[in-house]
Amino acid sequence: MNIKILVGASKNIGLGHLSRCGMLASFMEHNDLKIELYVLRDPSPGNQVELNYPIVTYEEFYQLCTRNCPEAIIFDMPLQVLRLEFIQKIKKLGIQTIIFDDDGELCDKDYCSILISCSVKFLNIDSNIIRKGPNYILLNPSFREIRKKEKLINNEIKKVLLSFGGSDPNQITLKVLSMFRGFSDYSFDITVVLGKLSDELPPNLLESHLNVKVLRNVLNMSEQLVDTDLAILSGGMTMYEACCVGTPAIIISQNQQQNQEASYLHQQGCVLNAGMHDHITEPVLNKVIKELQDKNVRMQLSQYAAQLVDGEGLARVTNIVKDVLR
Repeated sequence: MNIKILVGASKNIGLGHLSRCGMLASFMEHNDLKIELYVLRDPSPGNQVELNYPIVTYEEFYQLCTRNCPEAIIFDMPLQVLRLEFIQKIKKLGIQTIIFDDDGELCDKDYCSILISCSVKFLNIDSNIIRKGPNYILLNPSFREIRKKEKLINNEIKKVLLSFGGSDPNQITLKVLSMFRGFSDYSFDITVVLGKLSDELPPNLLESHLNVKVLRNVLNMSEQLVDTDLAILSGGMTMYEACCVGTPAIIISQNQQQNQEASYLHQQGCVLNAGMHDHITEPVLNKVIKELQDKNVRMQLSQYAAQLVDGEGLARVTNIVKDVLR
């Protein structure tokens, strides 16, 4: 089975789509599928990121498909970047199309054979082409392994992890650390995980009274999350990773899409949603942290979160692709 993947990845888009499809490609290759992954070229000057994958335009990708026609193509990028007329052009070649849609806007069999999304926007939509919900979140296989051990909830919060995506476009890391400088009631060991495209932190912040350790391009995120008492995260993939291993989490979202996802998980009792980055204040963050000083609150969050996200998404999506090609 020959499958091509076209993914969006740039300074504007971030690296989440590429990270997800890179894991999927590796997993499917171990399940006897032939995979070729390509990154769509960003036309905006200065936005393209150097990556270890071929970077192509839509036309170049189409020519690749005509010369070596795959049985299926997986598309993963924001819908404002995905050209629907291009997908229709691809379908005329007799190629099956599978689309990851985090925006919850595309639900049309004229464009895709199967649409996959964990977005809460799809939960009330009844369609035979949609595979929806947390069961289809793609996480590194290490999360599936590490969750086999029950998450230890300590009596007190001593370790706190901060992570706000591959680029942290709204500099939430800086805002939260600045707020921690004003908290006199806490003495946490803070681990900051910076993404590949995140800015360096100001030296004066790191030289403050805070006990801060900074990591970049972390490869063992499952271990980092399971080892901390509390994670403060944005509402992207790391939120679901924390849920999978049962780590209590406070969510501060980069955009409205993330905030909607975080609000749903908050309603399910899996995380505490502190809202959007531009509304977070020191009193709001302090109030949420105080609520989580109660061990029973953290234990309940941990249990509900681990029940929602089981880490089996890679296997489920691989089986979906195989079913489409049968």
